[in-house]
Amino acid sequence: MNLVAASRFAISAACAVLLLSACQSSTPSNRVLLQSTRGVLLDGVRVQDSGLDMSAFVAEMQFVYPQQSAEVVRSMMRSEFAHHEAKRLGIRLPQEAIDRTIADLEDSLLQSLGAGGDLESWSQQQHQQAWAKMRPLYRRHLADNLLYQVVLRADAIHTGRTRLWWLVSRSEEQAEAWARSLRSGRNPASMLTESLIPGPEADGSYPAIANYLPGQAGELLADAVVGQVLGPLQLPGDFTWMTGRVIEVLPAAAALPPLAVLLEDIREHPVGPLEARAWFEEMSRRYTASATFVPISAPLEAFVPIR
Repeated sequence: MNLVAASRFAISAACAVLLLSACQSSTPSNRVLLQSTRGVLLDGVRVQDSGLDMSAFVAEMQFVYPQQSAEVVRSMMRSEFAHHEAKRLGIRLPQEAIDRTIADLEDSLLQSLGAGGDLESWSQQQHQQAWAKMRPLYRRHLADNLLYQVVLRADAIHTGRTRLWWLVSRSEEQAEAWARSLRSGRNPASMLTESLIPGPEADGSYPAIANYLPGQAGELLADAVVGQVLGPLQLPGDFTWMTGRVIEVLPAAAALPPLAVLLEDIREHPVGPLEARAWFEEMSRRYTASATFVPISAPLEAFVPIR
């Protein structure tokens, strides 16, 4: 895990850890004590003999931090999808692979803290808890994140993938001009400087991606052949336009590669935004899921008597 990725993960994981920890009672006796006639109370928060109603807390978090709340929900759904997929595909991560991820995170955090920085001080400042207490929570989130990446890549291999050059523009006219140039035989590599988002591969292309991209892109990839020009098209909800040319079609694999090969593939070709979006939407269909919040509502009185 590089420094930027580690820092971003630490921030998002911190939000998730705080929210999840808030929803967990510390002891069985507390779970019995912190109840009211209205609902579940937030452990550890009280004013005299009243506790904070959990529904009020969640509604307030939704109101004050709408984006972060949505990201936490999406992250938790993603982990749930990953565990379902791991069971379906027969994938179990080795402990040493998880150990490497937490060690990499610690190294990256120490680098970001600079000379004299230490994880204990960082953890106290970030969570008001010792690193020894927070480390298992981070390890669990890292394990979920690694499992997600592995099952995502495994499912793509299992269902079939396509490798492409993608050119991305804010203008439909530009995307149409690219499509005409590609169909006339122009090398897409010569056009990459015109694209908003060049591919991450050395030649500017994109790694192989599952054929179930959203919308028209997925429909075209279902029957794609090498050399075919796709687009111009838009993914549902996007403002940018995409034009692509197929480099390679990889049919569905009869058997998955060994786990070590999958892990190495992820290290060499990290999961990209388009790949992540396609997988999440496919899993949402596969497991009949929804990531839409209900309208915000909360009791008028946030603190209620503890019974």
